[in-house]
Amino acid sequence: MLGNPSSLLALLLGSLLFVDPAASAPRFALSPYANLTRIATLPAFLSRRLVVIGDVHGCLDELNLLLAEIQYNPSVDHLIFTGDLLAKGPKSIEVIRRVKELGASCVRGNHDDRVIRWRGYLNQMEREDGRRFGEYVDLTEVPEEFREPLMSEHRELARALSDTEYEFLVSCPLILRIPEFNTVVVHAGLDPSIPTTELEDQDPHDVMYMRNIYQGQPRTNKKKGQHWGKVWNEVQRRRRFPLNVWYGHDAGRGLMMLPFSVGADTGCVYGRELTAITIPDREMFSVKCATYAEK
Repeated sequence: MLGNPSSLLALLLGSLLFVDPAASAPRFALSPYANLTRIATLPAFLSRRLVVIGDVHGCLDELNLLLAEIQYNPSVDHLIFTGDLLAKGPKSIEVIRRVKELGASCVRGNHDDRVIRWRGYLNQMEREDGRRFGEYVDLTEVPEEFREPLMSEHRELARALSDTEYEFLVSCPLILRIPEFNTVVVHAGLDPSIPTTELEDQDPHDVMYMRNIYQGQPRTNKKKGQHWGKVWNEVQRRRRFPLNVWYGHDAGRGLMMLPFSVGADTGCVYGRELTAITIPDREMFSVKCATYAEK
């Protein structure tokens, strides 16, 4: 018995129109920000000293020297890292372990993000294809942005991270709010055109990569436009409750102290200095660094 002709027709049309999402998706599709916490809030520490440390980039020895310089005391100090804990320097994995051991806070930098994306990709590849981290990866199979020459170091770091170290790195948010001082910490900057009440609308790529504002838009390079921090300060001066931004990333400009923004990346990995600055009084400490990379 053939049954109701209209039911059979509906079943046939349904089978023709249905598309299996898995069949049409890229083999190892992975959202750029699948493992990203956009905003986290630091609890009020009241009597504790908050210390922001610029980009470490795997410079463990210099980090330990800086901790001695600030006379770090875990009972009264809380450390906040501006991102790019790893890559370029000699002891990236050791820096992750040290920062985790210190119970510090952190935000995600662009180099951290590349390592996280690689590890996420390798995890997914292992689940779906059965290949282990240490096995050969055919770059023709990976997302196009992973084929950049700069990605090779990030791939190896992604393989070297233990699960616990990877989870710690993933836990670093894009934006860390410090309400008691009306302050946020980010890696690169914030788009001044977006209201401070709508931080969730900040583009993650901009927050991790931006340096300038050109024709009203964030830009990653400094060839055109104006330093984003200067534009930010112009906007915040007109606000009743201006938001302070502490950031790293821009080693080329180095230390940048403006009324409503502080840039703390002083180019340690390039042989300059590693810097720590306290919130809110801006007391500064620094140590000299060996040269591990060229700008």
